[in-house]
Amino acid sequence: MSRIALIGASALIALFAVASSASSKGGSFPDQDGNATVNVTFNAAGTSATFTGDKALSNYLVTFCDGSVIDVDSVGGDHKTYTFTYDKPIAWIQVKAGTTRKTFSRDCNGGGGGGTQYPVLKVTKNPASSTLKAGASQTFTLEVANDGEATATGVELCDTPDDQWTFVETNGASIDDGTACWTIGDLAPGAEATRTIKLKLAGTATGTATNVARATATNAAGAYDDAEVTVKDDGGGNGGGGGNPGGDWPKLPPGGDPNGDFVHVEKVEVHVDLAAGETKKVTVTCPNGGYMTDAFPRVDHVDQGTGALTDIAIVAVHSTGPSTYEVVLRNDAFGRAQLKVFGLCVGKVTVNHQHPLKLSGLKKVTETWTPGRHSVTLRCADGQVPVAPGFELDGGSARLVRSELDGSDGWTFTLEVANDGEAT
Repeated sequence: MSRIALIGASALIALFAVASSASSKGGSFPDQDGNATVNVTFNAAGTSATFTGDKALSNYLVTFCDGSVIDVDSVGGDHKTYTFTYDKPIAWIQVKAGTTRKTFSRDCNGGGGGGTQYPVLKVTKNPASSTLKAGASQTFTLEVANDGEATATGVELCDTPDDQWTFVETNGASIDDGTACWTIGDLAPGAEATRTIKLKLAGTATGTATNVARATATNAAGAYDDAEVTVKDDGGGNGGGGGNPGGDWPKLPPGGDPNGDFVHVEKVEVHVDLAAGETKKVTVTCPNGGYMTDAFPRVDHVDQGTGALTDIAIVAVHSTGPSTYEVVLRNDAFGRAQLKVFGLCVGKVTVNHQHPLKLSGLKKVTETWTPGRHSVTLRCADGQVPVAPGFELDGGSARLVRSELDGSDGWTFTLEVANDGEAT
């Protein structure tokens, strides 16, 4: 199957999930590792939960699917197994045993609750991680979505930066005690709302600067997602970047404009060993959360006297997500084969000016082809350039003989087809 994702150049179109999604986690305190092993299991209806651990439970905090909360400060006794029982479904529960504090969440609409449908809030923060110099500014995009099956009412979206940040642009938010909040109102199932905020790091900022996006509703459990910025002091050479939290950013190229901008590029590779006759799916992933804009295998070796390099069939090479590619390989030789799969990653944010790069949805076409040479060209919308080209064969056999840019907005694939089949 041949698939192309598109990368936009200006306002940029949303494609896959651009930032990591937030679960219904939360609580008065953050989770923390400690000296105990703990677990919680929910009953089918979610109206009870059982704690098990190797140290006694000291306290717990429950948020229900309807948004109400119970905080039990002290359990008492030597309870290494303890069951909490309530008359309504639990969205998540945070337990503390010894010095360990951990949150366990449950799907409110996963079959429990006596048939009641609940709203489920999800918050996404973008960029989720980046690198900036002290004194630099960063614009964050906050999105709250209702992934549940009922309307969320009285939704409020807030952002709380730590004390290394100051507000630059709040875009309609009200500020109270260091927190910026927007009144969203009601969100129907599947609806979402997006807000932006611009923050500036203090000139003395060091280490990691965080800010947390939180969403609440009158009838749903709250949700949050945080963003972490690594404060980098590189002697004034570079600004921040995206998709490489804590990474070592490259300097500007020789002769480059120190006030210019460029994209962070990173290459990854995976070694593959194929037995005779074996078909294998290989996934290659950007290690720092960037966008994988291309990937392809290279056949390095086939056991002597058992076949040729051309006996290795490349059945599919295509994007499976913003940061991943899947490669399907088949060894038609009589001996083992060794290959490498290479991927090319770019940061989600430009290095100096912090412009976000966002992806559209995959654009694809499926063709049924008879033997012979066939071509197809896919084109992007205005202001976009193609990235993440790929293909997949479904039945028959073919050899890819062309995969390259066509002008500035198109990508052409040409396949030499040996047997009838479908190519996407």
